[in-house]
Amino acid sequence: MPSEFVGEIARILGLEPAQARLAVEALLESRIIPEPTDTAAEASSKDATFLLAACSSPAADVKSITAAASTVIAMDFQCDFGAEASGDRRTARTSAGTAKDCFGTQLSAVLRNICARAEDAERPDDMGREIGITIGWNREMQSMGALHLDLSDGDVSFLYADQALFADLHPAVTLTRLNFAFESRLDVPPEALRRFGRLMRDITDHPPDDGSGLDCFDFTRAMRTSMCRQGWGIHDAGNGRQTIQKVDGDSDRFQTDQEAVDHVRSMAASGSPLHKKALHRHYTEVRLEGERHVPRMQPGRQMAFDMRARVRS
Repeated sequence: MPSEFVGEIARILGLEPAQARLAVEALLESRIIPEPTDTAAEASSKDATFLLAACSSPAADVKSITAAASTVIAMDFQCDFGAEASGDRRTARTSAGTAKDCFGTQLSAVLRNICARAEDAERPDDMGREIGITIGWNREMQSMGALHLDLSDGDVSFLYADQALFADLHPAVTLTRLNFAFESRLDVPPEALRRFGRLMRDITDHPPDDGSGLDCFDFTRAMRTSMCRQGWGIHDAGNGRQTIQKVDGDSDRFQTDQEAVDHVRSMAASGSPLHKKALHRHYTEVRLEGERHVPRMQPGRQMAFDMRARVRS
């Protein structure tokens, strides 16, 4: 797995690069990812779910990491808590269960929804809320997790665990707050979860390059649509140069043009034809007063330099 892609995962999730690489390599070696399915959205959401679970593990070997990921995925719903909690709990479930029964199923649905909204800017937010997650482990290597929903009227979280946490909760009792003391934990706030979901979607987003309908930059309409979904595009910088820039208004993805360039570079290193093509055509704009640049010279080769200029009146 290219170091650029692993590095992007680490930056989004706030992990050490070594921890992210270990999680990715464990899932690849165990053939848990990539998910063998015909549907790209389904594959990317399942891969993202397993990768988040693996990244939460404090283990340092392949067998333990994959076992930990499977444990997290299978965690059962325990109860809800928070200002807007309804009192839903494990002991009150019907025989048919609820949509919150499995942590992995619910998290995968959240990630699919993130990708669906990214693909269609006009699509309403089906969840209607901001969602973050917490996954933690205690000293006995027992796992707990929570999906945190920030609603307009307050907040509510769904608690999951790999074993029953409460022998019984009286129907009249609703938990408004829970504090956790974990030995190891992974917290992913809503913005980071959106960026991570879209990153994993980008890996499977490969529009056809059939040579039809090419624009002046040699990209098809499908390619342009894919770029926009991902939050970046190729633009004319003048003098025959093309540059990669972020899409204005897509604050969920990239804060600067350089972040967009770094993302395209990591996807190109992962083998994406679209990103390779875009990176081949990218030239960093020349600016004044000692800004540092990395212009593209030839595929796979770079040259860094500093430039200063003085304007005479």
